[in-house]
Amino acid sequence: MQHETLLKTDDRTIAVKAEKDGKFTVNSSAWDDRKTILADQVLELRWVEGQVHLLRRAKTPLGAPSAPDPGEDDFSFDDEA
Repeated sequence: MQHETLLKTDDRTIAVKAEKDGKFTVNSSAWDDRKTILADQVLELRWVEGQVHLLRRAKTPLGAPSAPDPGEDDFSFDDEA
């Protein structure tokens, strides 16, 4: 899994809840169901052309950025421990 775009929005409230065994859930009024982020995945927020993009992707080694979506600004952020 390179990444999955979960949400592109100008204005949303997002709630994050820690679950047992290293997982967490993310909820937004834009979805019918919560999204689960597994222990081997990360949730990534990006600012792209005036919108917030919310992505789910596999963890990468510290300092290795994920590839941007086509048309995205070339921003990259390191995973934080």
